[in-house]
Amino acid sequence: MKDSNSSVQRNIEKIVLQKIGMESKKIKVEGVTFNFDGYSEKDRSIAEIYSGIKTLKSAQRQKISQDILKVLIYEKIVNKKFVKMIVVIDKDIFNALQFETSKSWKNIVFDKFEIKLIFVKISDEDYNKIVKAKERQGRKFRNKKKNK
Repeated sequence: MKDSNSSVQRNIEKIVLQKIGMESKKIKVEGVTFNFDGYSEKDRSIAEIYSGIKTLKSAQRQKISQDILKVLIYEKIVNKKFVKMIVVIDKDIFNALQFETSKSWKNIVFDKFEIKLIFVKISDEDYNKIVKAKERQGRKFRNKKKNK
């Protein structure tokens, strides 16, 4: 059985976490559970990883926006300043999220709320695993539509 797109992406996220020296963390504050892709109390930093590739569709932009909101609300609740990061593995996604190359209110948030947009290069082999998983997912989705 082939890996699903989400299992491939979770494995890629683990590789990225190693590269940035962070670990995932689940934290409960005021009865609310926050799951962070990357967290370091010592460095006071939080990272959310987006391991999508090539293009950002509306739902994917929404996911990144939710990650940003999650980090901002956590910072507000605990009343501590954190280094906030959105980490991507694809240069096209990185460029699409930069205000300088794609002017949108969502992209200006990075600057106004001091969120670092970081590109982490993964191996060609790992990148190709995501490409293949995405292709399998696309075929699966198209086949479901045909069966309706």
